[in-house]
Amino acid sequence: MDLQTFFLQNEEYIMGGSLTILGIFIGWLLNLIQAVFQNKRADELYLKRKREDLYAKMYDFLMRFEKDIRIRKSTYMAKETKDLLNVIQIESIWGDKQTTDMFYKLWKELYASLPEYKNNFDKIFDENNEKILTFQTRIRKELGIKD
Repeated sequence: MDLQTFFLQNEEYIMGGSLTILGIFIGWLLNLIQAVFQNKRADELYLKRKREDLYAKMYDFLMRFEKDIRIRKSTYMAKETKDLLNVIQIESIWGDKQTTDMFYKLWKELYASLPEYKNNFDKIFDENNEKILTFQTRIRKELGIKD
């Protein structure tokens, strides 16, 4: 029996085996593509959750810090506010650079407004609240929160 005769006699089996192997390869390739996209989506969701937590802490800190300087604590920050700042500084790795920079800039502006509270309490209070609400708007926009 020569090779040509072998292929002619077993043509159906060879085609069936080849198509089976091709089907296995296509299935493996589709599973690989699905796994890659699924992992990418999971990573994006993980980062979004981390940012949501961080931004909530940043917003909470700004509200607490503004209250601390408004009521003129003997120390410039309450212990809870300091603890929250320590957590934020560690977790700020998850935040967007522009949002994190905006947070630290706003923190400095709030601290700089401390002596001005004595003279123009209502005006400075309104300005600081407006700055905090601007920061809140930035966070909501970045996280895709719509009303």
